[in-house]
Amino acid sequence: MAIPIVFVTEKQSSKRSILKLNAEHLDSYDKKQLDSLKRLEGKCHKGIMVFLAWFCEKKKHIRNWSNDIESFRPTMQKGRYQQVRVDGRTNFLCAALAFFKQYLYFASEEVAWITEEQAHEYLLRYWSLVLPKSAPLEDGTSKEPPELAYGDAATFYQFLVDQFLPTYSSQILNASSGSPGTMGLFHMIDRTHYFISPRKEFLDTYRKWLEECGGSVFPLGGKNDEASVQGSLRDAGVPLSGRVKSRVN
Repeated sequence: MAIPIVFVTEKQSSKRSILKLNAEHLDSYDKKQLDSLKRLEGKCHKGIMVFLAWFCEKKKHIRNWSNDIESFRPTMQKGRYQQVRVDGRTNFLCAALAFFKQYLYFASEEVAWITEEQAHEYLLRYWSLVLPKSAPLEDGTSKEPPELAYGDAATFYQFLVDQFLPTYSSQILNASSGSPGTMGLFHMIDRTHYFISPRKEFLDTYRKWLEECGGSVFPLGGKNDEASVQGSLRDAGVPLSGRVKSRVN
């Protein structure tokens, strides 16, 4: 079960940012779990309101939440240096995890709904799902950032999801053709979905990102450099072919 949320800009703006949902994605559910949730609806609502009243009661609770935000922030390698991530999505997730930590403290220490051990377990579990790059290992130690290799599929998809798609979201279209400045197209060809991007610009962005993160880089500018990188990624399992840069299944 989830609550659909529609984000809109201010009323005076003619442009509205809307999160579109397919109804088919919302009509599948576990009947037993849904019945259980309905039975506990009143208690869940009351529990949330009790926590919010406690949280807002004293400034120190809000201060503790604010102070905890940075403890969840992941870092990335920039050459010889470590740099924290400060993009909007990361800021929001760090704040959300810090707020969740306050709830778990309240649930375990203030009202004893759960044990202290359970609170610690739940925090680590969700931390590893939401911000895995900053989440500690099971023994409590911090993770060493993995070395980024350009010919590794995991590195490529990390670049695609963390850097390329968010950075150029306004220049990526759901269309069959673009215009000067377009960095990517989501387009269906013969019933297969593709992500299409100009190879030179795409690989140049990939190379710059690797340099900033301290990863292994590849040469560009030579006659066969682009094809060589494309071949390395294809060998690693990334389906690059011709002008179609990345196939999206």
